Amino acid sequence: MAYLLDCPQPLAVYYDALLLDLDGVCYRGKSAIAHAPASLEKAVASGAELRFITNNSARPPAVVAAHLNAIGIAAKEEEVINSALTTAEQIRAHCAPGSKLYVIGGQGVWEALQDAGYELVDSAADNPVAVVQGLSETASWVELSEAVLAIKAGAKHFATNLDATLPRERGEMIGNGSLVAAVTNATGSEPIVSGKPNSFMYEYAVRKISARRPLAVGDRLDTDIIGANRAGYASLHVLTGVSSARDIMQATPLERPSFLGIDLQDLHMPMPKVEKKAATWECAGHSAEVKAGILEIDGVIYHAENSPVISLPQYRAATCAVWDYTDNASTDGQIALPDFQVQRSA
Repeated sequence: MAYLLDCPQPLAVYYDALLLDLDGVCYRGKSAIAHAPASLEKAVASGAELRFITNNSARPPAVVAAHLNAIGIAAKEEEVINSALTTAEQIRAHCAPGSKLYVIGGQGVWEALQDAGYELVDSAADNPVAVVQGLSETASWVELSEAVLAIKAGAKHFATNLDATLPRERGEMIGNGSLVAAVTNATGSEPIVSGKPNSFMYEYAVRKISARRPLAVGDRLDTDIIGANRAGYASLHVLTGVSSARDIMQATPLERPSFLGIDLQDLHMPMPKVEKKAATWECAGHSAEVKAGILEIDGVIYHAENSPVISLPQYRAATCAVWDYTDNASTDGQIALPDFQVQRSA
């Protein structure tokens, strides 16, 4: 059985559309992630079409595109797909144009809903037919309480995404999902969500550009990778954002990506085959095996208290060995894993 896909061509050559997460993949806060601008410029030159897919609904696509251009990543407004746009698309299936909506969110949410023809109100007393929650950095108790009142009065509940946190330069900060959780805790209602890990955003993007072989690129297992798997699209995980190498090794089947990389440079690398031979998993001359819950890479035993550096082929072989063990071990399949640091050559 194969856990990871192999691709003898660079991914940016084989896949005709790259569905790129933003926070943690292209940038962190106001700064581009290392190698992202050059890697994406090279991807376009290789023939790949780019779409920037973000759960962050606060900023309109034009603002996001301007940010990308300012940090050296060429982008057009129409190449940005945020969860405000996809939420507006979802709402069309439930609420007629002209309906009243109570909205919590940034400028991106307000613009997307106004452009879709809805009347936006600021109180539950206006009898909105739906509540829409997007990320708002100034959301207050009053606004959240109005949302609760409207939902309890019968309004449908929509959320642009359920991200618990948002990566910024200083670390992980509160995300829209944490604010949505406050409203759902008070109402007992579960919102309709368009953002990742729902597959809707990816499917929307692919429909817009008629892609034949899309590749999702992300840093989070619980959003980017699950969303790609639910859509049936291949995915590349990079280690420049939230989910670590250890997180990858501990991933459930739904969270597992198709390819493993370090950063966007890996769009231009062939992906070597990772295959099982006897009890070991091998990749580009390196091998890994789990024996009685202990991981060995190239014959070296790794313990949980270490923070070792391993190469990219070692990482790929070790990940498949751990997945194989957790899926098939007669015990509970738990492995004490260290906090691996992955380099192109260790």
